[in-house]
Amino acid sequence: RQIDPDKHESMLGLQFEVMEEMIGGERSIRVLMSYRSDRYGPDDVERLRNTTSGVFSRFAEAGASNRVLTTLA
Repeated sequence: RQIDPDKHESMLGLQFEVMEEMIGGERSIRVLMSYRSDRYGPDDVERLRNTTSGVFSRFAEAGASNRVLTTLA
């Protein structure tokens, strides 16, 4: 189920939408990133994608909810 947020222009030219999904009986999260191409080049976008993916992967690890946030970085 997707809940559309109010969309306003960001000062950074970035917008993230996080959606929870059920795929094959498993819960998953989809993160969509929109960005202004006049502010971010392909290398910037790839770095943002890798960082965001890494953070969500760390959140998904067993016991992550019991850890101090700074240890997940």
